[in-house]
Amino acid sequence: MTEWTQSDAWVFASLPGPGPEHGAALWRILFNADAINHLSLGEDEFTVAAGRLIAAGLMSADVAADRYWLTAEGYALRQRLLPDPQSYAWYDAVLPGLRSLGEPAPDRLSLPDRTFHKAAKRHRKEFWAAYRRIQAEQQAAED
Repeated sequence: MTEWTQSDAWVFASLPGPGPEHGAALWRILFNADAINHLSLGEDEFTVAAGRLIAAGLMSADVAADRYWLTAEGYALRQRLLPDPQSYAWYDAVLPGLRSLGEPAPDRLSLPDRTFHKAAKRHRKEFWAAYRRIQAEQQAAED
């Protein structure tokens, strides 16, 4: 029996949505995932979760354009499960919500070679830039 996993919930909670006009680049999905779980999402975690979410009709992607987003159905589900996306409740709310949908399809999103590596590199660059900005703001507030 295949079951929804914590990685599926993590990716689901990290996606913008709904629709391609709200889509985000993979590096931004990784950034969002880091912000909500304080861990780096791995390539296998992302590709398996994305494949399952797409098969369930909760997520869409345009890999060639580097855009990923929740579908209208996925967004509505997330709004019910997680009204405040900044909340740590995602950990307790999203996984049971996904599991209530039944078994996920054993799909995997295919990414071109080095796509995930490039996105992870950009995520780290943006993360450290944001960290330095926050540190500078805190220092300025203390002075």
